Amino acid sequence: MVGIDPERPGRVEEVARRVYADALSRETPFLTTDLATAELVKVSANAFLATKISFINAIAEVCEATGADVIDLADAIGHDARIGRKFLGAGLGFGGGCLPKDIRAFMARAGEPGRRPGPHVPARGGHGQHAPQGARRRVGRGTPGRTHGHPHRRPGRSL
Repeated sequence: MVGIDPERPGRVEEVARRVYADALSRETPFLTTDLATAELVKVSANAFLATKISFINAIAEVCEATGADVIDLADAIGHDARIGRKFLGAGLGFGGGCLPKDIRAFMARAGEPGRRPGPHVPARGGHGQHAPQGARRRVGRGTPGRTHGHPHRRPGRSL
């Protein structure tokens, strides 16, 4: 996604296509739009991911209370193509730089004068101190064959 100012298009698209030539040769989509839309694409995508993570964490609490298995539940609903299995890993919430920052940016844009309030988007990682006990135990001891946390997190970065 490349945002281009229609008043001053310059060489942005040409340069971006050269920089990402390898990825584009593997059929990676290349989209162009105006600057405002490009900004909202990024923050909206991350706000959606944060909502999905917060959702499965809330479901984990219900599973814990009822004795259901949140991993089996996530696997089952993940078969629905509209939902997908990615980012349905219950845990302690989310952290890092992108999701919290982009949620704040999304909420700021949604709350600008003249705009109606946006949809419900989690304001933080989804749980913090209220993480389900089962999630705390699983993350604490690890689960063989499963990865916990953000798949792109660099070692040593905290939540």
